[in-house]
Amino acid sequence: MLSASTPSGTPLWPDEKYAAAWVPWIGSFIAGLAFVPATVVTLYLLSVFDRMTAGWSRRVALVAALLVVLGAAVGVAAGKEIWLSLAHGVIEGAVTFAFAWLLLRYDLRTVPAFVATGIVLDALHDALASATATGWLSFAITTIVVLVLAWRAIVLLGKRDP
Repeated sequence: MLSASTPSGTPLWPDEKYAAAWVPWIGSFIAGLAFVPATVVTLYLLSVFDRMTAGWSRRVALVAALLVVLGAAVGVAAGKEIWLSLAHGVIEGAVTFAFAWLLLRYDLRTVPAFVATGIVLDALHDALASATATGWLSFAITTIVVLVLAWRAIVLLGKRDP
């Protein structure tokens, strides 16, 4: 949400990637399945960062810088104007570090909600931009799939706690 505060140098066009599919609702369903690899990668990176920082007690600034640089690289790779993409990426990287350091490292059951929020907000952005019934149906399908998967992930992560 904070990264949306950076101005857009180009017009915002709706992303109709699922409307052009042979069966649009299947594309929306598959978009919701992106939750699984995103959650796995987030859990893996938290594990790597935990080891890098010796339990978040040393080299925390290195992890912060790494996430800011990674966010900036993703922003620039998006192919928009360089300075706006860089600002967007730095904001996104800093917020991701803040969430990882202040919240996610303490309880892994918060990771699925963190990932699900990002995917649902992205689907909402697409639905608002398209402003069509198909766009809102796509949003609803993606959201339902993500919420069901997030619920199952939270239950499974809760079972591993002693």
